[in-house]
Amino acid sequence: MTATHSLSVLDIKSASLDVLSMLLRSADPELLRNELSARLARRPKAFASEPFLLDVSALDDSVADALPQLCELLQSQGVRIIGVRHSSAAVGEQARALGWGWFPAKLERPSAPVAEPAESVSVPESLPEPVAAEPEPAPQVSGGGPVCTGKTLVVDRPVRAGQQVYARDGNLVVLAAVSPGAELIADGDIHVYARMRGRALAGARGNVDARIFMQQMAAELVSIAGVYRTLEEDLPETLHERAVQVSLDGSKLVLAAMAVSG
Repeated sequence: MTATHSLSVLDIKSASLDVLSMLLRSADPELLRNELSARLARRPKAFASEPFLLDVSALDDSVADALPQLCELLQSQGVRIIGVRHSSAAVGEQARALGWGWFPAKLERPSAPVAEPAESVSVPESLPEPVAAEPEPAPQVSGGGPVCTGKTLVVDRPVRAGQQVYARDGNLVVLAAVSPGAELIADGDIHVYARMRGRALAGARGNVDARIFMQQMAAELVSIAGVYRTLEEDLPETLHERAVQVSLDGSKLVLAAMAVSG
């Protein structure tokens, strides 16, 4: 007899999408063209090949009529949009007609102002959880060996380029080096007791009190509660390769050196 296998060739599960969010407070094409041109000129490589979620939830339903023109404008600037966020089904229909996805926004969602040099980002954008979902396993990182203790995820191996560690509903502690291109995400705080050269995104589900602590600061990007800052330019000597704490003050990220006892 020949043994048969009933394993499915695919699974459908809940997931988190790591994308940047572009929050619009106006649909005026001329204003947007000037703003995009200015930002891309300052950071020509910051958003290269990055997928964006176009968040128009701060605008009324009439933005649906402006989406085709916005699509043309964003494409001309090299901005890659994968979906649109708005509570209106009419906006969703227009987004799908343009080949974008639709992410319905909650009506009560606030739209706090964001000041330079910080910019708005939503990480991660979570898809709806299934009604009868199985218990989720502890977060893992490929090639690593994290240990989840209560609400803290501890990673004691290096986090390599291309790897992502997500501490859901808790804090993340990394005891080894984090390489460029690696990504740390936590709904709470992030602690890195080694050289940090990747991305660190704390308070991923909106916790404005979350903080990031790094023993050796050389990060590519830091973010708290959706407010982020890319670190392309060299940091001052007081911060570069030093122990640094990152916190959120209103809509501004604050990077401060920490005193380390010798």
